[in-house]
Amino acid sequence: MSDTINCPNCAASLPMAAAFCTNCGNRMASPSPPPPPVTSPPPLPPLDDPTMVNGVAVSDPTQAFPAAPPIGTAPPPPPSAPWQPAADTSNTWAPDQSTQPPAPVPAWVQAAQSLASSPQPPTAPPPPSSSPAAGTGRSGTGGGSPLGAILALVGGVLTIVGTFLPWVTNNLSDAGLSGFDLTAGDKGFLLPDGTMLTFESPDPYALVALGALALLIGVMSFGATTRKVGRILAVVGGVAVIGLLVRDWMSLAQVVSDNAPASFEIRSAIGFYLAIAGGGLTALSALMPSKTAAP
Repeated sequence: MSDTINCPNCAASLPMAAAFCTNCGNRMASPSPPPPPVTSPPPLPPLDDPTMVNGVAVSDPTQAFPAAPPIGTAPPPPPSAPWQPAADTSNTWAPDQSTQPPAPVPAWVQAAQSLASSPQPPTAPPPPSSSPAAGTGRSGTGGGSPLGAILALVGGVLTIVGTFLPWVTNNLSDAGLSGFDLTAGDKGFLLPDGTMLTFESPDPYALVALGALALLIGVMSFGATTRKVGRILAVVGGVAVIGLLVRDWMSLAQVVSDNAPASFEIRSAIGFYLAIAGGGLTALSALMPSKTAAP
């Protein structure tokens, strides 16, 4: 192998290790190192070689292996956290707080703030109301009772008129005695033997007074404030009228039984029934409902 090289520029012969041409000054390229020699791989041992060991046997007593952990003592694996998607902040836009001007406050907000900051004058308590308490739906005393007033008025008229009409008649003549005739004490019926059977009772005066009271009760029943008192008087007056009439009839029957013959009989007449009806209507007027007052 030659130890010289030729200059590619001027073809001058130069040593192998020359870096520049001594003739023209051209830079010489460094020679490439020779390729390494090719070596063949060592031959493989035969597969049936009894002396070859491919790996350490498990049953080899000369080898020490790490002991396996006891069953049940290994700690359980930690629970895996649920998967959370990564937050995408690539498209998130946030305005620049340092350069953004504050939003203007609306006028109504300014007015409300000024009212809240200004002192409020003390409010006066509401005046007391004369109307009934709310929620009752009706007045405390209720209204009058027109129907009860009418019954009391009719009862008073019947009581007074019945006192002056015939109460008693007899089976021997057409003569009759009114309730007011009993107050004289000298009026009665002529018996068959010619004697006069007289009756006397002061109760008709009381009946006339009770009839006038019934008329007053009728007037009171129209008013809301006097209705309660009128109801009490109606019950007392009506029961008193009926009680006086029953007592007078029992007194008349006793006089006839003691002084008249068995052939003489007395009968009740229209005035007696009208007076009883008047007392009953007066007492019944107390049971009539009152008119509902306006709320």
